[in-house]
Amino acid sequence: MKLAQDMAAQVLLACLANPEGDNADPLARLSKSESDHLLMLAQRSRCAALIHHIAARAGSETPISRQLAHEARDQALTSLAQARGLVRTMRVLHEAGMEPIALKGVALAYRDYPAPQLRVLRDVDLLLPASEVEQAHSLLLSQEGFVPAPWAGQYGPEFGHQLPEIVDEEHGLVIELHHRLNARGWAGDARLCEMIRAETEEIELMGEAIRVPSARLNLLHLVEHATLHHVFSNGPTILADLHYLAKANALDWEAVLSKARELQLMRPLELVVMLGLRHGAEWIPAQIESQSLIPVHILDAADRAMLARGETHRQLAQLWRLAGRSEGGTGTMSAAARALHPNQNELAYLTQRSPRSRLRWLGYPRWAIEKGVRFFKARSTVKRSGEYAGYASLCSWIAGEFSTGEDSFIAGEAG
Repeated sequence: MKLAQDMAAQVLLACLANPEGDNADPLARLSKSESDHLLMLAQRSRCAALIHHIAARAGSETPISRQLAHEARDQALTSLAQARGLVRTMRVLHEAGMEPIALKGVALAYRDYPAPQLRVLRDVDLLLPASEVEQAHSLLLSQEGFVPAPWAGQYGPEFGHQLPEIVDEEHGLVIELHHRLNARGWAGDARLCEMIRAETEEIELMGEAIRVPSARLNLLHLVEHATLHHVFSNGPTILADLHYLAKANALDWEAVLSKARELQLMRPLELVVMLGLRHGAEWIPAQIESQSLIPVHILDAADRAMLARGETHRQLAQLWRLAGRSEGGTGTMSAAARALHPNQNELAYLTQRSPRSRLRWLGYPRWAIEKGVRFFKARSTVKRSGEYAGYASLCSWIAGEFSTGEDSFIAGEAG
């Protein structure tokens, strides 16, 4: 990584790990090229409004202050529209007698962060019983203004952990109806769902009561989502999420650790805590800080993963899945063998058909081309640069004693 990029990355991670810390001097000392790279990283990570808040709170003027202020204004408007969309969605479901639980970002934005616009919601995840999720999906699509997302496939609860995405066109809100939490067979999924349904709190938004997980269970879900589910492809905002969640709630850390052990989440929890500590977080529980020894190369790999581009993650995940299905092989022969066994749900998605339709096979040429192009790009970039070796070590470390083969729940994108 170039020096300017490295400095910008370190300042960004330090700001997110300790948003209320003394960030004025590091921000002010950034050069123009470093500031420009910080802005790019913040935009890509959807935290530009938060960086603006941190800089304004620190009284720091940077070469990108004007651009950050513009991002913050836009996000404030987006956040208000999303809140209205969320309230409308919840009212439709409440009137039908359903009690969805809003996961992850909703509680952070409207309970834990200083202002909702500082926690960008890419979408809203609503957890429902498996027996209700299809009814809820049909109900929303029957309402004016709710439409299937343009990229959504056609499938039911048997595939993945959620139904195809819905968009509230008026408010620009993407809605995901979940009946599970993890897409890839994580052993603790059912138990954490059970815990969340049994331990909720209510927040009020525009006169509507919205159920959210308790703070400690939201923390554990955020950890699972960032590590097991995404291998940090969802970006570095997990650092700020844990800061604000821990600061806003009186957490019983002994209870959190007990639940983490029950769910086999101790390694992921230790990792995100140590990443926070590495970048200056001040909320770190002593129970973990005093016990955790994580190799430096694992922390380095996690830092790189948090800041990597989306396409880089897709390349890394494809090589990792290929290795899991080919006894560690990531060569051309392994890829050719994989091409003979396409993911049926991906074929269905590409053709906008049901996974049960024979016409799904019309998507095979496009599937093979896309996978082939990504494979050869991955071989010439992330593998040759050594980035894949770090990613593979990170995946293996997070998984610990768990399988890292085809059924591994650490697999990047599905398929």
